[in-house]
Amino acid sequence: MNVNDFDWKTYLENYEDLRKAGIITKEKAYLHWIIYGRKEGRTDKKKVKVIQPAPVHIYKFSELPLIIKNYVVHNKLQDRVFYTGKVPFDVYNEIISACDIGIQIRPGNGGGLSGSVVDCLSLDVPIITGKDIVDSLDIDHPMLMGLDLTKYNDWIPILHDYNYSDSLTKDISSLLLQFIDNKKRGVSIINNNNKISDIVNSRFENYAKLFIDTLSLKPIDKIAFVTPYPPDFCGIADFTSSTIDKLSQYVAHIDIFTDANVEGNNFYHIDDIVHKFKDYSNVIFVVGNSNFHTKVIMYLKNLGGACILHDEHLYHLYKYLGKIQNNSIIDYNKEIPRCFDEIIHSDPLIVHSKKLQNIIKNVYNKDTKYIPFCSFNKLRKFENDELRRIKAKYRIDGDINVIVNGRFKYPFHVLKISQFLQKYNVKCKIFFVGS
Repeated sequence: MNVNDFDWKTYLENYEDLRKAGIITKEKAYLHWIIYGRKEGRTDKKKVKVIQPAPVHIYKFSELPLIIKNYVVHNKLQDRVFYTGKVPFDVYNEIISACDIGIQIRPGNGGGLSGSVVDCLSLDVPIITGKDIVDSLDIDHPMLMGLDLTKYNDWIPILHDYNYSDSLTKDISSLLLQFIDNKKRGVSIINNNNKISDIVNSRFENYAKLFIDTLSLKPIDKIAFVTPYPPDFCGIADFTSSTIDKLSQYVAHIDIFTDANVEGNNFYHIDDIVHKFKDYSNVIFVVGNSNFHTKVIMYLKNLGGACILHDEHLYHLYKYLGKIQNNSIIDYNKEIPRCFDEIIHSDPLIVHSKKLQNIIKNVYNKDTKYIPFCSFNKLRKFENDELRRIKAKYRIDGDINVIVNGRFKYPFHVLKISQFLQKYNVKCKIFFVGS
C-alpha cells in the first residue's frame, strides 16, 4: 500500500496509543504502519464496533401451590406450568406482553375477572373468557372471545376437584389449535385500524371525566370515598386508588375512609364517616363482590350517598354475610337482583355494565348511571427486540403460551387444556401471574 492509498486519519483514530506517542501526521502514521503496524495487525480501515447483546437473566419462578403442583406432577406437566405468586408490576407487565393469549374462566359465581381481562386487551393480547364477562365489558371485538358457560352441564367448578368439563376443555383447546394454525400461516386477528388496545386505553383517559360529569363535581367540592384501599389485597382497592389519583387533578379535596392500614392527612378509619358525613358535598361508596365491602354496604344503607357498583352481582359478599347458603346455585336471570336490595337507594348508582343497568331497571324500576369499565393499570407495550429478550428471560417458548393473570381461584380447567394438547404434540405453556 503506498502513502496515497493509506487512510492515516482513520489509522490514528483506531489507535489512541499512537496519538499519545506523538504520531499525529500523515508521514509519521504511514511510517509507523510500514515498520510496525502491519506486523502487529493494525489497520487503516474503520473498525466496526460489535455490540455484544446483554446477557439474559433467566427469571426464577416460585414453587407451585400444592394443589397445582400435585396435578402438574401427576400429569407430567412440569415443563409447561409456571407460577410467580404476587409480583412487581414490571414482571406482571412483561409476562402478559410476551404471551400469545389469555384465559380467564371461572364458574359464573366467580366474577371479578374484568380487570385481568382488560389488562391483557390493553396490550393487544387476545383472551378467552366467559360470555358474562364479555357482556359486562360491552366490547365487541374478535380478540375478546366469550364462551357461554351455561351450556357446559358437566362442569363441576369446585376448587379442589379435578372433574372439570371435558367439553369445555375440548372447545378451548380447539380455539388454541386454531390460533396456532393462524400463527404458522401468518394470520393475525390484530387489525391496526381497529386495535382493541385503543378501545380499552381510551376508556382510561375518559373515566375520570365521565365520573366528574356524572356527579356534577366542581373543582371546589370536598368529596369522600368509603372504600377498600391498598394495601388491602383487593382489585377494587387498586382501582379506587388509581381513580382518586386521577380525580385529584380536577377536584381540590378528596378524603378516604377505609379499613385498610394506611396513614396520611386525607385518610380516616371507615367508622369515622358516621360523624363526618355532612362535611362533604358528595360521599361515594365503592361496592364489590367480597367481604372487604361489608362495612361499606352497612354505612351506605344507613347514611345514603352515591355508589359505584363494580360487579354484576354480590354473590360472595352476601354468602359471607350469611344471606346466601354456601352451596346455593344462582340463576342470574332471576335471582341476582335480590343481592342489590341494600344498595338500590344509592343516588346516583353508577354501574360499569349496560347489562346490569337493564337488569336493575327491569327489576327495581331504577335508573342508573353507566360508565364503561376500564383498567387503571397503565401497561407498557414493548418493541419486537424487547419482546424477544422478555421471552428468553421467562422461557416463554411454547407452541402456544397462555397467561392466567390476576387472583386466580380455579386453575384446573387451564391445566387440563395443557394436558389435553399433549395428545396433539402441542407444547402449551401456562403462566400463572398473580396469586
